[in-house]
Order: sequence, then structure tokens, then C-alpha cells
Amino acid sequence: MSDRRTAVVLTSAGVSSRFSRSLGREAVKCLYSEQGPEDTILHRQVSAASEMGLEPIVVVGGYRYGEVQKFCVRHLAWVRGLELVENADFETTGTLYSLHLGLAAVLEQDVDAVVFAEGDLLFDADSFRAVATGRKSVVSACAEPITAERSVALYFTLAGQVRYVYDPEHRQLIIPEPFRSIHNSAQVWKFHDLELLRTLTRSIGRERFDETNLGFIQEYFRTVAPDNIELVMFKDWFNCNTVTDYRDAITHLRGR
Repeated sequence: MSDRRTAVVLTSAGVSSRFSRSLGREAVKCLYSEQGPEDTILHRQVSAASEMGLEPIVVVGGYRYGEVQKFCVRHLAWVRGLELVENADFETTGTLYSLHLGLAAVLEQDVDAVVFAEGDLLFDADSFRAVATGRKSVVSACAEPITAERSVALYFTLAGQVRYVYDPEHRQLIIPEPFRSIHNSAQVWKFHDLELLRTLTRSIGRERFDETNLGFIQEYFRTVAPDNIELVMFKDWFNCNTVTDYRDAITHLRGR
């Protein structure tokens, strides 16, 4: 790693209703494991960031926040720079608010860049390292097929600008313009322009707290020049929407 200080924001505030339905009972997705604490999504994400020397690592929790706190005290106390932030309004706000809380926490500190990852992802360490060590702002993608049911679609316009398409109802994806390439977003980003990131974060008003984080992320990458954006393709990437997704991910990653 260089001398530059890169922060990490991980958001795990939601109720994860699809995951709980697939499991047959309510569960905190980021804390679920069938083998031990080291195989939880939260432990794997935080460990990956810590082993690269990234800090601070801010985890935004909400649903059953007390359980997240206890887990971090018991199993992640060794992590340098780990901070917890509570989204007490997780039931009435969107993913943008959790991201806003995480960014507000890290941008008060002396950092040079911020990596953001959704809190329901499992991935290989090498790809995550490529995002964290990139010298530009980073968007990421994976090799999974692009479907309305599961995907956030990332595409590049003819001018090389970044755009995202996502349907919260998981029914259809509509791209309203010509595009140069399209990918399945890996939902991990690096914000390298801290001045721009601070400006956009300060501009978020309460009227936007129910939005998804994609509008904010697209605002950032719409402003950054295409030559200052890097695309990182994840080798191994799993979005753990269901318990089957989680089990497949753990089995694959253990076998590496």
C-alpha cells in the first residue's frame, strides 16, 4: 500500500427480507454463518479491508443494530480503525441515507480516498485490492449475467460516462440511450476525488433520504472525467440475496 490513507464504508442496515424468506426465519444477513464468525459477510468484508491496511473502516448498521455491535466487540475488536454508525431510521429511509451516514463519518477524518461496498457481497481479495489501490475513481463489475431480478446494470455512454440502471421491483431494466458497453455492477466503488465527494455529501437533504444510493453514486461519476475513471472486473463475486447464494459463495471462496 502507498502512504495514502483510504477509508472504507460498508452499509448493512437493511432488513434483508429476501434472505430471511429463503432461510425460513428472520436473520441479520451480514452476521449469518453456518460454520463460525469468520464466515459471516461482515467478518470477511472487514477482514479484507483491514488486511490491506485500510482505515478507518466504518460499518453502518440498522436492523438489529445491537447484534452487530456485540459481534464487532466479540469478533472484530482486533481491527484497527473500525467504527460503527447506527442508521436508526433504516425502516423509513433508503440506501442513500446509510451511505450518507458512513461518508459523513469518514469525511471528518484525514483520508485521501473512500472505498464503498454494499454489505451483502462476498468477493475475492485480489479484486477488492485492485479497487482499493487504484489511482483513479473506480467502478466495478462482475461476470454474472445481467438480469432485472438480480442485477444493478452499469453501462458506459458513447462519451464514456458512467450510468446505472436498477429496478427495485426486480422486473425490468430500461436503458434510455445508446451505450458503448454494459456490465453487471459489482457494487463496490472507489471515490478518489475527495473535494467532489465532500461537496455532494453536504448537498444531500432530508428530502432525498428515501432514495437508493445509485443516484448519488451516478452524480459523482457523472462529474468525474471519463479518463479519471477505472473499471475493475471482479474475478469471484457473489451477491448474497438468499441463503443459497451465501452457501455457494462460501463453498467457492473456501476452495480458492
